[in-house]
Amino acid sequence: MNKSTFKNLVALLIIFTGAAMVISGFLPPRRTGYDLAGFGQLPVQFGTRVLPIDSVARNTLRLFSDRTVLHVANAIDPSNQVDLPALPWFLDLVFRPEVAERVKSFRIDHDEVLGMIGQKQLGSQYFSFLDLSPHFDDIEKAASAADKKKENEETLSPFDGEIERLRDNLELFEQLAQSFVPSGDDPASDLALWQSSLKSGAEAVLAKDAGKAVDQNLLDSFTLQAQRYMGLEKDALVGLVPSANVEEKWSNLGHGALEALRSGQVSPVLRHYGDLGTALRKDDSAGFNVAVAALQKDLDVPGAAQRARFEAFLNRVEPFYRGAELYVMAFLCACLGWLAWGPELRRAALGLIFLGFALQLLGLFARVYLTGYWVVTSLYSSALFVGFVGVLAGLVIEIFFKRGIGAAVASAVGFVTLVIAHNLPFSGDDLARPQAVLATNLWLSTHVTCITIGYAAMFVTGAIAIGYILYRALAAQPDRALLRLLAQLVYGTTCFAALFSFVGTMLGGIWADQSWGRFWGWDPKENGALLIVLWCAICLHTRWGKLCTERTQMALAVGGNTVTAWSWFGVNLLGVGLHSYGFMQGTFVSLIIFWITQLAIIGLAFMPGRFWKAPQPAVA
Repeated sequence: MNKSTFKNLVALLIIFTGAAMVISGFLPPRRTGYDLAGFGQLPVQFGTRVLPIDSVARNTLRLFSDRTVLHVANAIDPSNQVDLPALPWFLDLVFRPEVAERVKSFRIDHDEVLGMIGQKQLGSQYFSFLDLSPHFDDIEKAASAADKKKENEETLSPFDGEIERLRDNLELFEQLAQSFVPSGDDPASDLALWQSSLKSGAEAVLAKDAGKAVDQNLLDSFTLQAQRYMGLEKDALVGLVPSANVEEKWSNLGHGALEALRSGQVSPVLRHYGDLGTALRKDDSAGFNVAVAALQKDLDVPGAAQRARFEAFLNRVEPFYRGAELYVMAFLCACLGWLAWGPELRRAALGLIFLGFALQLLGLFARVYLTGYWVVTSLYSSALFVGFVGVLAGLVIEIFFKRGIGAAVASAVGFVTLVIAHNLPFSGDDLARPQAVLATNLWLSTHVTCITIGYAAMFVTGAIAIGYILYRALAAQPDRALLRLLAQLVYGTTCFAALFSFVGTMLGGIWADQSWGRFWGWDPKENGALLIVLWCAICLHTRWGKLCTERTQMALAVGGNTVTAWSWFGVNLLGVGLHSYGFMQGTFVSLIIFWITQLAIIGLAFMPGRFWKAPQPAVA
C-alpha cells in the first residue's frame, strides 16, 4: 500500500466514523423488559402544545438540573455512579414519587440560596426533593418577597430570580407527581373503585338532597373521592385525555375522572394509566407493556400521535448535539490539514461538515413541522439558524477555493452557535408556541430571516478575519497569496452582511409601521440592527477609500463580532423596549468574556511587527 492510498483510507475512516455517529441515532433503542420507548412516544398536552412524554421528561429534568441525564449513586455500590436518563427518572416521578424524591435532581448555583439552606458555598450543587423539604418555608418566604418586588416593578436581584426558579421547580415537581394517576400503591384499584361507585354514589347524593335515608359510609366514601378529583382537576398539569377536537384543551386526571359522572364511564385512557402505574409498582414488566400498547391504541389521535412519535424520534437522533460533535471533528481535520496530509484531511473535514449540515437541516425542518411556524421564532431558534447559514457559507467557500478555509469557518461557526443555543437560559420547552410578536405576518418572517442571515454573515466575516490575524502573527513564512484570499473573502462576506442587514432592518421598519404605527422608534433592538449596518458601512468605506491597511481592515472585521453580539444578545439584557421579549438573565458574563476574546485578537493585530514571527510589510 502506497502512502497516498493510506492517506485516503484514513480520510474515509474518519468520514465513516462520523457517519456511524449519525446512524447510531437513527437506530431503534434496545428493548429491555419495560417498553420505555413506547411509553415515551405517548402524546400528552403540556404547556401550550401536544408533545410526547419523552419531551416532557427531558424538558422537566433539564429545567430542574440543566441536564437530560443525571449521575446518581449505584444502588449496589454507592461509591460508583450510574447514568439515569430523563425518561426513567420521570417514570418514577409520576408513578413512584417516593423514589424520585430521593434523587438529587435540583441544581442550585447561587451562593446566597445555598447559604439559606445551610450548605457550603462551593458552586453548583445538586439536591433531592427530600433534601430541600426542611427549607420549604424559607424558600417560599423569600420567593414571595421576590414576587412582591415584581408586582411593584422593582428590579429583581440574581438571588430573587434564583429563589423564584427553585420555588417554581419544587411546585412543578409536586404537581407532576399527581398528574398521571391517583396517589397510592394501587392506582388501578383506585380508578376501578371510582368507576364502581359512580352510579351508587350519585344516587346517594340525590337521595341525601331529597331528604331520604342513605348509606352514610357509601356517601362519605364517594364524596371523599369526588373532592380528591376536584383537587386534581385544579392541580394536575398534564392533559391525558384528548378532546373531540384535538386542538382544544385535553382533560387532565381530575377533569377526566369527574367527566365520568356525566358519561357514567371512566375514560379508558385513565384506566390504562392506572394499570401502568400499578404494574410498575409491582415490577410487572409484562403488565406495563400491555398498558403501554393499550394507550398507544387509544391515543392514536390523527396528527397529534404522528407528531409525538416524530418528536420522540428527533429526541433520540439529537441532530444538534451530534452535529456539534461532527463540527469539532471537522475543525480538527481542517487544522491538521494545514500541517500535513492537506487534501485528504480537507476532504475528510468536508465530509464531516456535510453530515453535520444534514443533521442541522433535519433539525430545522423538524422544528417547522412540529410547531407550524417559520424556523426563527425565538433566540434559541435564531442561534440554530445563524449556525446553519454560517455552515452553508463555509461550505460554499470551501467548495470554490479548496484551501481548508471554508471548512474551518463552517465547523467553527457551526459548533459555537450550537453551543450558544444549548446554553441559552431554558424556559421549559424549546418548541413552545412563540410569543405573538414573533408569529404574525410575512413582513416579520422575512425581516427576522434577513436579520439572522446578516448576523451569520458578520460572524463568518469575523471568523475569517481571526484566521487572517492568527496566521499572519504565528506563521514563520506566511503565504501572501493566502493572505490576499482571506482579505478578499472578508470583503465579500462583509458586502453580503451589509446587504442582508440593511434589507432586514428596512423590512422590520415596514412591519413595525403596520403593527405599531411607526417605522422607526429608536428601540434598543432597532438601534442594534442599525449599528450592524453602520459598522458594515465603515468596513466597506475604509477599504474603498484605502483609508487603512489590510491588517486594520481585518481588525475592523473582528470588531464586527462584538457589534453583532451586542445587537443579537446585548440589547435583550436591557429588558426594555418593544423587543424585550428575548430578555436573558445570566448571560452578561458570557457576553463580556466573548468581547474580551475579540478585543484580545484585535490587540494581537496591532502588536508591533517585531513581536510577530514573520517580518510585516509596511502597507498592505
